[in-house]
Amino acid sequence: MKINFIFCLLLLLTVVTSSCKKKIPNDSPFERASEILIGSTQDMFIDTNQFTFTGGSKPNSYNCFEFDVDSNGVGDLKICSGWFGSLGSGYYTRIKLVTGNSEVRIHGISRNDTTYFERIETLQVNEDSTITVNVYNTTSCRKTSVNQTVSIVNENVLHPSFLDFGSQISASINFIEFDGIINDQSSSTYPHNIISNDTIYRYSAKSLRNCNIVKYDSIAYIAFKSSTLFGERLGWIKFSFSKNGHVKVMERAIQI
Repeated sequence: MKINFIFCLLLLLTVVTSSCKKKIPNDSPFERASEILIGSTQDMFIDTNQFTFTGGSKPNSYNCFEFDVDSNGVGDLKICSGWFGSLGSGYYTRIKLVTGNSEVRIHGISRNDTTYFERIETLQVNEDSTITVNVYNTTSCRKTSVNQTVSIVNENVLHPSFLDFGSQISASINFIEFDGIINDQSSSTYPHNIISNDTIYRYSAKSLRNCNIVKYDSIAYIAFKSSTLFGERLGWIKFSFSKNGHVKVMERAIQI
């Protein structure tokens, strides 16, 4: 009788103890690595569904694709492609990246943006004894000539990081909000003439906006971090751009 009582008591304690254990939902926090390697699939959900999209049907507008990186029904990141310019100056492609809400940030850096300037003048004596002065002004955000000088420095400008396969990313640093251009191949030239007495001044002002360029048809990665009540999750997106404005998304991953 005493043995049966003890057995029943132990059984009751087992049932009570089991009933007090909380079931952990699938999206609850657990021990995730605080660092990942870009391109690695270890302990990651992988989406290998590839797709390509391009700029809008109208010039000077974007066509965007929105990512829900953590599958919670809320758009997190947008990549946009568009055609910009005019018939006179020509058209160029521009790619834009936007973080859509406060829960997701992309890996980025803060750096000083420098604008370079160069002025070249040539003089020509014409048959009618008039003089033509050709003035070429070039402004660019990359140094394209040893003769260029620094014109403007904008300090602490945020830019997304374009990462290589195998890059190591830590959850603790370098994640930013962003809404801006990540690939801009535009350039513009504005010629105009000024006549002063017997001298003609021909001005040509060229602006090269070729910063933040991902090489065409090469593979690049951006990293992101999703921060919710259930913890932080790191992930990456693999993509490439083509010269005609096509954006190809090849693969996406986020920590389990």
